[in-house]
Amino acid sequence: MVYLGSHDYGRVHGYAGEYAVTRFLHLWFLPIVPLDTMWVTGAERGAPLAFSIRRSGRSLAAAYLRVWGPLVMLAAVVGWNDVAAVSAAIVGSLMMWSWTWRSVHGRRAQQRAWVHRALFGTACDPARMSPGMAAPLRAEAETRFAELSGGKTPTDIARLGADSHEQAYAAYALLRTSAALLRGQARREAIATSERVLAAPRGARTAGDGGPYRRRARGATS
Repeated sequence: MVYLGSHDYGRVHGYAGEYAVTRFLHLWFLPIVPLDTMWVTGAERGAPLAFSIRRSGRSLAAAYLRVWGPLVMLAAVVGWNDVAAVSAAIVGSLMMWSWTWRSVHGRRAQQRAWVHRALFGTACDPARMSPGMAAPLRAEAETRFAELSGGKTPTDIARLGADSHEQAYAAYALLRTSAALLRGQARREAIATSERVLAAPRGARTAGDGGPYRRRARGATS
């Protein structure tokens, strides 16, 4: 009897109760084929509230390493030799490393997740969102930035600093939501510039109690 089904594996990027997981087609609860990566924002009556995001390579790697890793190590022990020993050590190290991905670590990563919650109502990075979800957020971010830019571009703010924290976070929101709609080098440049905006000097260090994009992001959960 063959048991096939779907299940969530590879929990990563956790912050304040939110996290990313990937749903897999599994065989006897061994993940085989990735189906969809989801961002979980909470739960209601035992069911997760989540929305689809871009495929997460880290979530996929975590799923395979955490489930298949022990089996690979066991097989290496059974057929023990020098090659098996090296393989077991490598797989074991990667497997242990993957568990550190469950939550965000480090000042910059936690700051970034906090900013996302403050601006969008979710710790999910807008650059990970689907184009359909990110497009209206970008439109709102563009309007907001136009009101606060003072003639500067997001690149100017990344290079010279912002006049206020509102201006800095408006530039960050525009860059990060734009990244979700871009590909290749343009996407990488938008993300890199947004990181410089976070690091640039500005008049204040907080985003305030309620960001202008919170309602839209929260309304996308299901």
